[in-house]
Amino acid sequence: MLNRDTGEIKTDRNGNTVYEVTVSVEDELGRIELVKIDTTQP
Repeated sequence: MLNRDTGEIKTDRNGNTVYEVTVSVEDELGRIELVKIDTTQP
């Protein structure tokens, strides 16, 4: 994940790279929502 302002790779407080995953979710009524999930891999 890149910082929009600086172009630097974002890291968590332990120095691990932060990855962003965007998924679409459909509910029972057929509405679709986008969900962003940030995660790191140690």
